[in-house]
Amino acid sequence: LQSIFAPVIGVAIASPMGVAYNVWAYFWGLVYGEFRGSSKKTYAILASGVLLFVAGVLLLTTNIV
Repeated sequence: LQSIFAPVIGVAIASPMGVAYNVWAYFWGLVYGEFRGSSKKTYAILASGVLLFVAGVLLLTTNIV
């Protein structure tokens, strides 16, 4: 992903997008209905994964650690 988009949008933007591929894959699945018909437990695990990712990004950007 990074090697494809780096020449187009730049390395500074393509690198974080490549690292965040898992979150983009979750959103892709939600938009295109890959999780349609799944149980509430599946949606809860998906939401908790996204929230943990966001929490990690916030921790890294605030320099608390």
